[in-house]
Amino acid sequence: MGIEVAKALGAPLDLVLVRKIGVPLQPELAAGAVVDGEHTKTVWNRDILEALEVTEDFFKPEIARQIEEIERRRKTYLGTRPRLW
Repeated sequence: MGIEVAKALGAPLDLVLVRKIGVPLQPELAAGAVVDGEHTKTVWNRDILEALEVTEDFFKPEIARQIEEIERRRKTYLGTRPRLW
């Protein structure tokens, strides 16, 4: 679908990788997500953070691990092709 929209708009198409930041002992419960890009962005589920009574800093090791996984997948899927954005 994305390629057809990009063609119709005459716009470039690129891959955006996103990785969930799971809660310890409940990894399927998302506290947030890390979004790929020149500068990665982290998006938080504030309700989960408040319920767990933790701050974003609590997840720093997990964020780093997910960023590494994003980079590994980017290299696997796209090789050395540079980002379009």
